[in-house]
Amino acid sequence: MLSCVSFNGGGDAARIEEITNFPPEEMTFEFWAKSTEATAAGSLLSYCETESGDHFRILDTDDGLAIALNHSDPFPTNVAFHDTHWHHIALILYIGDKMLRLYKDGIEIFTHEVPAN
Repeated sequence: MLSCVSFNGGGDAARIEEITNFPPEEMTFEFWAKSTEATAAGSLLSYCETESGDHFRILDTDDGLAIALNHSDPFPTNVAFHDTHWHHIALILYIGDKMLRLYKDGIEIFTHEVPAN
């Protein structure tokens, strides 16, 4: 398991090959991010079970963070972090309640109902 990784913005990535005992009812994915770029593009975090594609992605866009679920087009959250400060981002997916919650620096700032599939 990785404990801390630092990237310079040049297409770096980290990959964990297998996660055992993955929780079936809720999942939390979190990371720290800092950006000085006024414009941005790219995936900050993604999860997939196979090479067939991402089940979800958190993307950095010019309008802030966006989330894509189950191979869908990303939807905007209007959550920005391009202010040169470190921010803690947490995405919690509640499978049973079909809700996705996004936190920035410990404050819930976005919710979205997860489609049935």
